[in-house]
Parts: sequence; structure tokens; C-alpha cells
Amino acid sequence: MKSKILGLACFASLAALGTAQALETELQVGPDEFRVGGELLNKHYSHGRVIHQDVTSHGSLDFRWYDVGIHLDGYIVLDGAPGPRDTVINDFEMTEVTGRLDYLFEVENYVQILPFVESTIYPYSQGASKFNWVGADVWYMLPWEGIEVGGSAQYNVSDNTEPEIRHDNHWLGSIGSRQFYQDAPIDLAFWQVVNMASRSYHEITTGADKQGATTLDLGAKLTMPLPWHETWAFLKAEGHFYINSEDRQSLEATGGDKNELVIGIGFEYRAE
Repeated sequence: MKSKILGLACFASLAALGTAQALETELQVGPDEFRVGGELLNKHYSHGRVIHQDVTSHGSLDFRWYDVGIHLDGYIVLDGAPGPRDTVINDFEMTEVTGRLDYLFEVENYVQILPFVESTIYPYSQGASKFNWVGADVWYMLPWEGIEVGGSAQYNVSDNTEPEIRHDNHWLGSIGSRQFYQDAPIDLAFWQVVNMASRSYHEITTGADKQGATTLDLGAKLTMPLPWHETWAFLKAEGHFYINSEDRQSLEATGGDKNELVIGIGFEYRAE
């Protein structure tokens, strides 16, 4: 068969961009799975803001056993910028470590439900855990093969970086779609996600005193096999477009960009 749908495939490399976001667009496979990968990003984008504007490396480890998943992500700056230490990230400085624990409830070929807990630390900043989420993702497979719709909701239990902060219990939610397609040896994945958040989340990401829609995320990924068994190379891109006018105005006032494009190139090993 010349083409087949990646939504039903277990061997395809479908890693998402590795940027912290509400709805995880990566295809989860159970009951058991192991993959490890690395990539170069043109910038480090995380939770609605750019952490570092220049080249950053991203490493990931994903392990699932009896439907219990452990996911680890780490980011290290390769091209630091000169300037005062309190405003600049140096070469080879770690910018983020994120860990996630989830469980996969699945009715095969119909729906996936993934309750999770997730914690993010920004070592370059204060080394404490800024985000500590509890939430769930849901993906539903439509009658048309390879097309899925999904949604998520998550709640930030605490922000340990700023003890004096009064509004650290953010709400974050998303609705989205993803599409998978294969025409060997090329694999393609696309995703579209609209993110919504509480007022406190807007305040810490863009500085706007607003609640509701935050960003529209549009992504695509091209994956091809490498000569070595169970290894893959990929090229991917994701655009983040701030929807709310107050977010855009706040970003412009502080010298930020209203839209962000993150490009990554890397490899992945996935055990069959």
C-alpha cells in the first residue's frame, strides 16, 4: 500500500516541537514505548514567551511502560548573548528542564485520554519551579483516517520562583486538530491549536491585563528514516501568533514580537 495514515502507526517519529504548550500534539503510543532524541532550535520558546532568541539545543527522553508515561525535556543555549549577567544567558547555560508524568487511557482507533502532572524549572533564572501543572489531554479520531481533534485543560498548583506573587494559580486550556500522513519514506504531521488562559497567565507571559485567547499555534513536521535501524531525522516548524490585541500591544511596548517562528532540525531513536 503506497500510503497509510500515521495516526495508526507505532513506528513513525512524530515528536512535537518541544515547546511547552497546553495541548500536547505528539502522538502517544501504548502500552509500552521508548524514544530519545535531540535537535537544534533557532530559539527557545516556552509558555507564551521567548526564553532565548538564538540557537538552543533540545534533548528529550520519553518512556512508557504499561501505559504510564515519563517525559523529560532539557534545553541548553549554544549561542549566548553578551551583556549584563542578570539579563543575558551565557553559552552552554541550561534554560529549561521539564518533567511530565501521565497515564494513557485509550479506546484504540477512537479516543485517547491522558491525565498528567508536569513541572517546569528555568535554571538560568532562579532555579525554582515556575509551573506545576495538573491537567488532562483528550484526542478523538474522526471518521476520516489520520485526522484527530483534541482539547486540554490544566491548572498551575504553584509558582515557586516568586513567593510574593499573588496570582500563581493559572488556568490554561486548548482546542486543536492534528493530521498524520505517510507516503514512504516521507512522514508528514500537521497541527493547529488555539490556546486560552486566565488573566494571571497573560500577566506573566505578555504582561497584558486580559483573560481569554492567547496564541494560535500552527505546526508542521517532515520525518525521514536514517540508514541506522529505528532512527529518524526530521525538520519541523511552528508559528505562534498572539491573538489578543492587548497581548500584542504589551509585547510591542516591551520590545517583544507579536508572532514567533520556531524551527527545529534533529534526530530520534524509537524502539519498536
